[in-house]
Amino acid sequence: MAYSRDLILRVLEQIRDMLARVVGLVEEGRIEQALAQSNAIAQKVTGKGLDELLELDLQAIAQLIVEGSEKDQLKQLEYLSDMLFVYASRITSDPIKKDKALTLSASLLEYIVDKQSTVLDMTLSFKMNKIKRYREQNL
Repeated sequence: MAYSRDLILRVLEQIRDMLARVVGLVEEGRIEQALAQSNAIAQKVTGKGLDELLELDLQAIAQLIVEGSEKDQLKQLEYLSDMLFVYASRITSDPIKKDKALTLSASLLEYIVDKQSTVLDMTLSFKMNKIKRYREQNL
């Protein structure tokens, strides 16, 4: 099923809004709801729940993102990386899930950088450094 550009843009906007809700819920201390919203993001982007997503490798996840242009697919992966970082740094206390989520978040950003044949985007560079610093300080 081919998606229209308008539909893809709406989906990206929905994912971005869902991610903002996750951050807001975490800030309010509503961790269970933030976890449920994170699970919904994983489901929307990949068709897989969060626990199932954490068991996949990078290539398997990248293959789940099939609709839209390559740029749209990379944006979905970037949002997924953002969600995984929030999950690891603010939601889960399980050290194994935290490590898997951080590893996957960083791997997704590296994948995006590899796919973009341009100079490293400052936002992606910042996100990669943020993950590295968090990992060094907390694991």
